[in-house]
Amino acid sequence: MDMLMIDITDVPPANAGLGASVTLIGRDGADQITVDELAGWAGALNYEILCGISKRVPRILRDAPVTP
Repeated sequence: MDMLMIDITDVPPANAGLGASVTLIGRDGADQITVDELAGWAGALNYEILCGISKRVPRILRDAPVTP
């Protein structure tokens, strides 16, 4: 199963709830979470984090550079 739990204790109620946008890896405004940082919190390698996200999880890339 693909499951994820996010602690929203410190998130204002207006910004949290059903349908709210969540950035797991990447940048959102001035805030950023890198794969290395996420791996450190999980006690894993960055490669393990990326390989652990199954292809069933949709990827949404915003403002990603376009390569020819």
